[in-house]
Amino acid sequence: MTTSSEYLFQEQPISILFTEDNELNQFLISKLLSTYKDKVEFAESGYEAIEKIRKNHYDIVFMDINLPKLNGIKATQMIRNDINLSGDQLPIIAMTAAENSNMKAFLDAGMNGYISKPFEVRELKEILAKHLGKDIKATTISEQVIVPFTFGNITNKDVLAKMISLFKKHKKEFFEQVTFHIGESNYEAISNTAHKMKSTADVIGIPELKEALNKLENYAKAHEKEEMEKAYKKAQELFIVSEKALEHYN
Repeated sequence: MTTSSEYLFQEQPISILFTEDNELNQFLISKLLSTYKDKVEFAESGYEAIEKIRKNHYDIVFMDINLPKLNGIKATQMIRNDINLSGDQLPIIAMTAAENSNMKAFLDAGMNGYISKPFEVRELKEILAKHLGKDIKATTISEQVIVPFTFGNITNKDVLAKMISLFKKHKKEFFEQVTFHIGESNYEAISNTAHKMKSTADVIGIPELKEALNKLENYAKAHEKEEMEKAYKKAQELFIVSEKALEHYN
């Protein structure tokens, strides 16, 4: 629950579920909406989203496509097919960082719309207005603010410190997981780990790191071991440089 004196909508507070497995994205969405009293919750997998929808009321769900265990498309199909979830009435919006997203697949699964990450507050507000049918109040948050943020947009030292802390945590987990998966020759796991870490690079605003991770993901997916290892080495170098650069903001 947020702590602001305003609601996103004029009539009453709404309840929003974001199905998002990236901790840094969760943190930034929470900060973005912290000036409102609307209820914002998170699920980290498709299964968790279904369980939350089963137990709680939500006005709208933003469903990430690339989720662990059960992806967003399959989760949406299960929600739509379960009459006990009132799945035919709940607006579900696809949410993905993929550049060439398959809108037809999202709609075929039963989703109501699509928003790409990173997205602007204006886009989020338009989605809410369209699918909830209510007028949105004027907001003190600039519509030019982008989610995920880049460091140049943030002046709050506590937010910066938290972002740096999460970046370091994600970096450590990434190295441990990829090193282990390389030892096991688990190309699918390497690709998935790189894909997930791309979101963190996007949030922090380091395009060079995102590009290196994208190459790692694709080479792993193609089982091109030599190129994959080169991409991983490049990513390691960029992580070190990036962490040093972030210390400037501490």
